[in-house]
Amino acid sequence: MSFVDLFVEIKKSNDMSFRLLILTLDWLYLINAAFINEKGDISLCS
Repeated sequence: MSFVDLFVEIKKSNDMSFRLLILTLDWLYLINAAFINEKGDISLCS
């Protein structure tokens, strides 16, 4: 799932800004809870 796809899905249920989404993804990446592959798709680490 790309950043934009994820943002669209989140926007349907929550009033979150794109800036806050990116900040959240940054923290998830830093604590190894999320992974971004070469295509730019985001997935949760297990």
